[in-house]
Amino acid sequence: MLIFDQLKKDDPRLRWLVIVVLSGFVVLVAGLWWVQIVSARDYQANLEMQSFRTVRIPALRGKILDRNGKVLGENRATYNVSLYLDELRKPFDKASSTEMARGRKNLRQQREAEEKRLNRSLRKAEAKQFTLSVAAKEALQKQARFDVASNVVARISELLKG
Repeated sequence: MLIFDQLKKDDPRLRWLVIVVLSGFVVLVAGLWWVQIVSARDYQANLEMQSFRTVRIPALRGKILDRNGKVLGENRATYNVSLYLDELRKPFDKASSTEMARGRKNLRQQREAEEKRLNRSLRKAEAKQFTLSVAAKEALQKQARFDVASNVVARISELLKG
């Protein structure tokens, strides 16, 4: 309370010091707000664009031969590939929405064919079988994720063969 007692006195130098210190705190808080809130998207975009790659180049070793000169063991390249699923989220979502649209289109065509066959519009209970169920949506999403991951692995395999 000693500081507040001193501020109650009419000391202009002390008041200016308090104003300068409070202004410094305001500037620091404003800078923190700018970095944490306003620039967060820029930092997130930079973070997503950065990636690291570990490339190990094994030492070449000689062949292991038997006494007749027949090769018993030799070097063989092996590859380890790690997929970061967060990087595949956009392709997963795109493939999933494409599969959902294809599934809805097929069901719509089946419904229209059924309406044409019956020569009337379907009732609500009858039309329900021509909508995507939760289980069907999950199966389509799972298949889309599998397809995307398989395509990535196939592309990597082709690059490694070349």
